[in-house]
Amino acid sequence: MKVEKIWAELSAKAKEAQEVELSEEQKVELAVGDNMPKLANEIESTFRTVDKLLDEAFTPIRRIEKQVQELLDPSYFQKEFKTFTTALMKLESAYADARQTIQNAESDLGVSIPEPKNVTEAVRVLEEFQRREEMLRREINEYSQAYKKFK
Repeated sequence: MKVEKIWAELSAKAKEAQEVELSEEQKVELAVGDNMPKLANEIESTFRTVDKLLDEAFTPIRRIEKQVQELLDPSYFQKEFKTFTTALMKLESAYADARQTIQNAESDLGVSIPEPKNVTEAVRVLEEFQRREEMLRREINEYSQAYKKFK
């Protein structure tokens, strides 16, 4: 009987301890649940921050995309470049004709004929614009390569 009494007392104490533990667990759960709205607000706040940062980060990308859309197709330059090179070839041809005419006259007359000022000046102009033609070809080529990267 003494064992049964001790057993009953221990069982009662264990039951009380379980009840106390259950009510303490319940309080802990309620405390955790109480801070969830605060956590949700923090999540909302950090979401807005990240979203704003992304919008700010995309701003220059959108500007770049707009600039890329405004790039001129390399064929845009071809007509004017062709006009330039055609004019240059006409001057080269005119110079060659003038030189040939002078050489023929020298041959026919058997004397040296000084080159007219316009022909001498044409050489200087030709050399200058031939260098510029090379420069334009390089720049058009460079532009075309860059254009291909973005388009």
